[in-house]
Amino acid sequence: MSDVYRVVTNRGWGSRLKGAFSGLLFGLLFIMAAFVLEWWNEGRAVHRAQDLAEGAAAVVSVGDAAVRSENNGKLVHVSGKVTAEGTLSEPDFNFQVAALNLSRSVEMYQWTEDRDSKTKKKIGGGTETVTEYSYKKEWSSRLHDSDDFHAPDGHRNPGSMPLDDGSWTAPGGRLGGFRLDQSMLSQLGGKARFSPPAEARASDSTFKREGDEFYRGANSGSPEVGDIRVSFSIVPEGTHSIIAAQAGSSLKPFTTKGGRELLLLRTGTVGADAMFEKAQADNTALTWILRVGGVALMWLGFTMLFKPLVVLADVLPIAGRIVGAGVGFVSILIAIVLSLATIALAWLWYRPLLGLALVGIAVVAFYFLFKRVKKAEPVMPPPPPSAPPPSPPPSPA
Repeated sequence: MSDVYRVVTNRGWGSRLKGAFSGLLFGLLFIMAAFVLEWWNEGRAVHRAQDLAEGAAAVVSVGDAAVRSENNGKLVHVSGKVTAEGTLSEPDFNFQVAALNLSRSVEMYQWTEDRDSKTKKKIGGGTETVTEYSYKKEWSSRLHDSDDFHAPDGHRNPGSMPLDDGSWTAPGGRLGGFRLDQSMLSQLGGKARFSPPAEARASDSTFKREGDEFYRGANSGSPEVGDIRVSFSIVPEGTHSIIAAQAGSSLKPFTTKGGRELLLLRTGTVGADAMFEKAQADNTALTWILRVGGVALMWLGFTMLFKPLVVLADVLPIAGRIVGAGVGFVSILIAIVLSLATIALAWLWYRPLLGLALVGIAVVAFYFLFKRVKKAEPVMPPPPPSAPPPSPPPSPA
């Protein structure tokens, strides 16, 4: 049986136009969501920067990771080996390990479906869409429901995973004289592949040990649909750097003057200045990612608002392409301008001086946009000059 299926669907101009008008509400929702995202992002960025600046000015480095009463309630920076309290037990494969975190990954060999669609516009405003469904077998930790496939026959997967992924974190740990709770341990990085001890045994006897994994199936070298493989990883006991509040003999998130929590964690021995610099860089990167996301969301919203114009012009495909290009250009321009205005207003609220500068940029952008649109308006040519009246005949002598 072929593993590639080709389906051709046609859609009429009226149906497309109805769908375009139906999308107007979603366009408005996307634009509103973009405004909310951009406003929230600017506030989040400012608050995070303020919290980090406050922390950098107040942090106390404790080189020997010792608990001192004079640091109680203060923001402290400590580095050292983090050890777990007790051991972690894997309930289904019956082994124990001294680690901060133990994770189990379960994968099934199964059919997956890929879709590739190409749409071509036709004269009269209709479209023809060619969709190819292709199927292949691969390992996946997510169950792919074959009932949702276009061609489920011959591509059937089991109805469920026999075992779920799992994660276990030590109930507590220690860094020098400080105790760390489970929630802090769960945030530490440094995950590494783990080979279970030789005495590990699966409760389900159909699983067999193969290298670092457990396998259920006839032949791991030639897997079949439904075969299962299980692997493990741990966050081992090791050196970490933490910036947090000293609360007695424990480390807890620090509460800033703004009432927000500040907690920085890094794997290895990292100085306080470097930790704050990295956190500021991460904050800047996230801010710009969300800004771009806000502009893209707003552009999508305006594209959906103008979609009926494109569909109307699609009666002639070349006209639809021209109008579509214009709609895309105008939509991105409006999205950028309104995003700048939104960010500027947010900065006016959170940081007035920088906000005023952004307002100025937005005003200039509005001016050039208006000027471009004005220039694009058709100008009617002046009427031709009227012909001069004929000369009178010469008078008789």
